[in-house]
Amino acid sequence: MLPAAVDAVLRRLYSWDRFALNDPVPCAGRCAAWGDPELAWRDPLSPVRGGGHGRGRGWFVERARFDGLLRSAAVAAGVSVRMGEPVTGIRRGSDGTWRLVVANGGRSVGARFLVDASGRAGVVARRMGVRRVQVDSLVALCAVVEAGRGVSEVAYSVVESAEEGWWQVARSSAGQAVVSLFTDSDLAAGMGSGVGVWHAWLSRTRHVAALLDRPPAPRHVSRIAAWSHCLEPAQGPGWVAVGDAAAARDPLVSAGTFDAMDSGIDAAEAAVGYLRGNPGVLDRYGRDVRERFSDHRTECLGRYALERRWPDSAFWKRRLRGKQGDGGSGHEQVSSQ
Repeated sequence: MLPAAVDAVLRRLYSWDRFALNDPVPCAGRCAAWGDPELAWRDPLSPVRGGGHGRGRGWFVERARFDGLLRSAAVAAGVSVRMGEPVTGIRRGSDGTWRLVVANGGRSVGARFLVDASGRAGVVARRMGVRRVQVDSLVALCAVVEAGRGVSEVAYSVVESAEEGWWQVARSSAGQAVVSLFTDSDLAAGMGSGVGVWHAWLSRTRHVAALLDRPPAPRHVSRIAAWSHCLEPAQGPGWVAVGDAAAARDPLVSAGTFDAMDSGIDAAEAAVGYLRGNPGVLDRYGRDVRERFSDHRTECLGRYALERRWPDSAFWKRRLRGKQGDGGSGHEQVSSQ
């Protein structure tokens, strides 16, 4: 789901017309059963922010289709796009030019400036040995189901907290619904094959199951990383990281795709400043990444603290302690990769 503020970002990227022509499905916002068994149609998890989140109409989108739209806009602007060429080596020459070796016959690509937009995989940061601070072990267990009458008539995404974590259901523009359980990786590991336990947990929900007309078990449940981390640093001479590669945030209080586009614009401005002889813009960019992540962390823990119905649940104990480490250790995980 994209927030209302994406309209301005897409216009800035000269992509609004392309987006509108793809018939996106309007979304009026998010409602939640959080801290209380009843649904609050004025979502307690999404207060209006000064930057535009929560104001006006948002959109349900299919991610692959939306990514393709942005790629086509980039190509139209003169960008050369290469797909399916993983980076196998990175080095920087004495003249400051980057050389990237790709897995297509060992061919190399040169660049004056490097942007890591590889998501949580952090391809560039990992190869340069940049430290990553990971503060939780959240994963999303997702399945696609037929939307059914209940979802088709709802112009909201719905969030419902549960003993094992929290659920989210949202329509897609293909007449289906994406249903996700967010929980910790060690708790998800106890599900065995996953589908049967996932469906049993779904059946215990009050609002999500009813909205979906209590669907049969799906054939497959995908496990997707949803943990939060921040690079330290998220920039260096001649390079920056953007989006989830720089700072991945908890999806409870984040609009990931919107935030990624927003940070991409900031990174582009920093890159232009650097290439014009102002290296200090990269340090400012890095500070902004760290400060936003810190603010997000504080906001996130405040939202989790609103839910106190399952004090003995491992998932909620960790968040009520203000720590979200794997296995309930409560320690921040730091890795150099």
